[in-house]
Amino acid sequence: MKVDGKVHTKLEVNPEEAEVVKKIFEMFISGYSYSQIARKLNEEGYTNRGKPWKFSAISEMLKNSRYAGRHFWGKGTKHQHRIVREDAVVVNGPRIIDEKTWKKAQQRMGGYTKRRPTKHNYFLTGIAFCECGAPLHGVFSRIPMYYCKHYREDSKQHVSIRARKLEGFVLGYLENFVKDREID
Repeated sequence: MKVDGKVHTKLEVNPEEAEVVKKIFEMFISGYSYSQIARKLNEEGYTNRGKPWKFSAISEMLKNSRYAGRHFWGKGTKHQHRIVREDAVVVNGPRIIDEKTWKKAQQRMGGYTKRRPTKHNYFLTGIAFCECGAPLHGVFSRIPMYYCKHYREDSKQHVSIRARKLEGFVLGYLENFVKDREID
């Protein structure tokens, strides 16, 4: 539709895509991780605009208030983080996700956004590398781990290893290296 020389569009829900959106929110609320959701959708033959699902797309979708019918005029992004200007206007639009589902998903995601204190010194971060050439980074979890930055996208092709195992191997290697070169 054109009004005063400007094109105006009406937001409409695509029923096929809406089913996938609902499925993603339901899976997340029931305990699936971003990566598990992406993997399951890919296994079931779903695509994201013709491409395989990635955990980052799942994460962004779960943060997107448009699925709950809230559209912002005057909202922008800065350094890939959503910002809402003070003068932004909320425009109600078609919703795919009900308010209860939206709130449950946001509540669960709240646990992902809080930084946990690092309880392990990952001294091999940026020094050890995956077979793909990307550096490994230490990640705090219940069990300290090193991950390739591409691991979540394709865990079969990239490295994840327990910190204790990798660090033990490297320290053992260095110890033997030094012993072999000691001069009596």
